[in-house]
Amino acid sequence: TLASSATLFSPCAVISLCFLLPTYSWFTMALRAATLMSLASSATAAKWALLAAGSNSYFNYRHQADICHAYQLMKSHGIPDENIIVMHFDDIANDPENPFPGTLINYPSCVPAAAGDPVSDECNVYLGCPKDYTGATVTAENFLAVMSGDEEKMTSVCAQDGATCNGKVIKATADDEIFVNFSDHGGTGLIAFPAGNYLMADDLVNALKGMAASNSFDQLVFYLEACESGSMFNGLLPDNINIYTTTASTPFESSYGCDCDVAGPMMGTCLNDCYSINWMMDVQNHTLIGDYTFEDDYDLILKETTMSSVCQYGDLSIKDEQMSKFLRGSVAAAVTAKPASARSGKYASVSSRDNTLFHLEKKMEMATNEVEKAAAVAKYMKERKARNDAVEHITAVVKMSAGDKADDIMAPQTPDPTTCYSEATSLASLDFDCYREMISVYEAECGKFTDFSLQFAGKLAKMCQAGVPPSSVAVNAKIVCSQ
Repeated sequence: TLASSATLFSPCAVISLCFLLPTYSWFTMALRAATLMSLASSATAAKWALLAAGSNSYFNYRHQADICHAYQLMKSHGIPDENIIVMHFDDIANDPENPFPGTLINYPSCVPAAAGDPVSDECNVYLGCPKDYTGATVTAENFLAVMSGDEEKMTSVCAQDGATCNGKVIKATADDEIFVNFSDHGGTGLIAFPAGNYLMADDLVNALKGMAASNSFDQLVFYLEACESGSMFNGLLPDNINIYTTTASTPFESSYGCDCDVAGPMMGTCLNDCYSINWMMDVQNHTLIGDYTFEDDYDLILKETTMSSVCQYGDLSIKDEQMSKFLRGSVAAAVTAKPASARSGKYASVSSRDNTLFHLEKKMEMATNEVEKAAAVAKYMKERKARNDAVEHITAVVKMSAGDKADDIMAPQTPDPTTCYSEATSLASLDFDCYREMISVYEAECGKFTDFSLQFAGKLAKMCQAGVPPSSVAVNAKIVCSQ
């Protein structure tokens, strides 16, 4: 496009039109000028990417590996570092449990045969992965500020003692494209961060609306990996503000980790998330091809992500846009990425709700002596008890607080393709202030939600919708969870 625009503006191009000028009306000349200006604007439009992993701890390995892999794709496709912002807790690559210190691996064929063996630079997605925001600066509040371009706020945050961040924010204009990718745990109407509060769906959508109202982008695409991720947008995100999103799951089902038992128990965790690795493999193979669209990508993700139902929301006309409009920068700076080979189906997929349990099972398998085995079994049994307690606690609190509405609130939902957009799963009528208070009072008495128990946050949302006051939940949670 840069070359073609330069040709249009060359002296020869202008001179060749000079003999026609007398016959042109002022309107035709104005139209041609507007077209040329549009081409010039398109040629200089910037592309921005915000990539965020919202978890920590080794058993959540896949989230940071996903995000660093996404960075490598952006970088290899010519997006400049100054336009890519990466947020991750940065505790996995050098975690004592990592059998390959200093690395993150996102693809099963990259795993060496034995712990401590070298990982090739091509396979190590941690190599060069930016640390724009790490540790306690990876919060929902900071994520929204970075995405919205609030440089003043982030400069202040990063100037604080001990802050591990550099203050980078998206500085897009009305001509620019923005790509956002988030990977972590989620629940009904929320996604989690390793520090601070949850990011609630209303806050996310309101931030996106605010960006649209202030002409902060031309178009924005958001890829969201989390359990129940469809609930962040269903019935909430308008379809007329130039924002298109895809999610790993419907509003009420789990997303899944993939490649979870590569090389036996050695890794002890999932290398990637199914939805995430599927879209990234597709990008790796196709985004340097000019006519490959988001619809092509969505169709592939929908086909390959078999354990959850992938959804899409917002302005669906953006599906027709070429992915390269967002994910390919300067052709001169781009590196031709090695095409991704087809993944084997022999490795396990694990529900994100069960990932901690899976990790602890592998720890028992990896134990090399009776002392290690006993410690691993104790941790495993503790997790089993915590899961059982979580079920009993939410069931009892709902029954005590909601009375005859309890059965409807606790009834499970069965996912099907229509539930991406079902009014029954929409949070458009939810009082989010009530929901925030429900979560606060429940966690104060029963402990913070875990990757497993986050599935029950939706029961608190349903109690809000059923008119149950948070004060009732506070009283009953204290009774149930203090026993």
